[in-house]
Amino acid sequence: RAAFIWGRMDLNEEWQHVNYKVKSGFALWEGQSPQANLSPRAVISIVLGALQRNDHPVRHSGTACLQRFATQRFHLIGTQPGISPGELSSIMKDSQYALLFDPNVDICFPSDTFELDREAFQEVDLQATVRTSCA
Repeated sequence: RAAFIWGRMDLNEEWQHVNYKVKSGFALWEGQSPQANLSPRAVISIVLGALQRNDHPVRHSGTACLQRFATQRFHLIGTQPGISPGELSSIMKDSQYALLFDPNVDICFPSDTFELDREAFQEVDLQATVRTSCA
């Protein structure tokens, strides 16, 4: 079981961030983009679902989606902000984050979303089903 907390940006920050990612070459995936009307649960489901299909429709599209929805300062511990989706995939696959790529893990929301000013926090449980990579 793993728990994650995610925040939400306002619409201006989101589009500024999307434009930054496109200009930086991180737009590998033409899937869903951040939108102010998406709930925290929807954002989490979009990103975790993309990570579970990381190499579809193209290689590293899941980590590209994660970077598209993340803040500009996002980085995993031990890495620098701004690494490519391919580099992020490699680092994640060789760490405890590999669980996020496993399509046999169910995503559950055990509590309500907590919203505070312009931020939202959501508890997320990842529950192993049959034959997962962590079993």
